[in-house]
Amino acid sequence: CAPLSPYGKSKQAAELLCTAYAHAWGAGMVCARMFSVYGPRQRPDLAMRRFASRIMRGERLELYGDCKRDYTEVSDIARGLLLALDWTLENQGCEVVNLGAGRAVSTLELVRSLERALGRKARTVPKPPHPLDLPETLADTKKAQALLGWRAEIPLERGVERFCAWMNGEED
Repeated sequence: CAPLSPYGKSKQAAELLCTAYAHAWGAGMVCARMFSVYGPRQRPDLAMRRFASRIMRGERLELYGDCKRDYTEVSDIARGLLLALDWTLENQGCEVVNLGAGRAVSTLELVRSLERALGRKARTVPKPPHPLDLPETLADTKKAQALLGWRAEIPLERGVERFCAWMNGEED
């Protein structure tokens, strides 16, 4: 619980503010830590969309190390947030839960999954890892399961297929 990055510190600060607010006002609050959310309508600056776009255009794809991320499909996250909202309506205090698939996927594994779903080969260029990148993220979702009854249901392959269908204009 001692983040080293500014990103991690900002998340921690927000959780502390939420905890103080919930206790000061007797409110219920859930802070959801969402892990590498992906799916249709994803922002163009995020990894999966950047990778898919480059593969589709036949451009080189620079891969900075082979870190692992816990990719979580957006519909699983949406369901988790709705369950969190329900919890806040019936409880007081602040809880922090991880919403993630609970599976660390390497960058190369993600690229291979995108290749299968897009039916195209990536032109990868290996690069050294970025010094600020964590080698791995992995959600421990036991608390989300116990508190909210939530667990991720969409396997990576199915989520990537849905995402790529959207990228190809096959899904709105």
